[in-house]
Amino acid sequence: MGKAGKLIIGGVVGLIVVVAVVLTLLVSNLDSIVKRAIETVGSQVTGVPVNVGSVSISLQEGQGSISNLRVGNPRGFERGNALELETIALDLDVKNLSAELVRLESVLVKGATVNAIQGAGGNNLQAILDNLKSGSSSDSSATEDSGTETKLIIDDFQFLNGAVNVTIPKLATRSGKIPDIKLKGIGQQSNGVTAGEAARQILEPIMRQSISTVSGISKGDVEKIAKDKLNEALGDDAKKLGGFLNRGKD
Repeated sequence: MGKAGKLIIGGVVGLIVVVAVVLTLLVSNLDSIVKRAIETVGSQVTGVPVNVGSVSISLQEGQGSISNLRVGNPRGFERGNALELETIALDLDVKNLSAELVRLESVLVKGATVNAIQGAGGNNLQAILDNLKSGSSSDSSATEDSGTETKLIIDDFQFLNGAVNVTIPKLATRSGKIPDIKLKGIGQQSNGVTAGEAARQILEPIMRQSISTVSGISKGDVEKIAKDKLNEALGDDAKKLGGFLNRGKD
């Protein structure tokens, strides 16, 4: 074999080694890459801070989980989280996995908590829903690690046994259940959607269902709660005050 042939073979072998090393590094850091992508894209889409406790993905088993995902509150509302998801279970289609397209056969969210804050000028969930509908976010950050835009297909998404806590600051908190949400074929017709678009298609119905519970609290409810709280705080003084105010009516 000539010198040129040896150089070519050596170059090919070297390239294979480099590719193998890169793939090994990507797989070993896959959890942190996915975690960072969720936090970055999620924050862009919702317009509020999104944090993830941990991500665990096994390509060999085709399964994964996302733990302690927290969606924060918009400006103007109390600190804390609007949405708390303890565990998200994932089933991946590893046979058709690529840098351009990731197919999730199922995504299961059980027992999530939505924390609604009802103020005089609206509520935190509506503010997040408005951000989702604006579509002003960019998914460019989701491409930073791979240099290409990875799209998603989600065959089956289920949001089960969700609860919503509705808080009227300094007055009261009420709780309710969110009807189960089941979505099919996200991204199937378009051969994949961006991570941002997938997040919008999932979060919008969750926010809408939660807002319907918040909307059940009328202005009259708020006034009654305020009155009850005032009487509770005043105690016997409230009775005396009421008697004093009613003297002139006799």
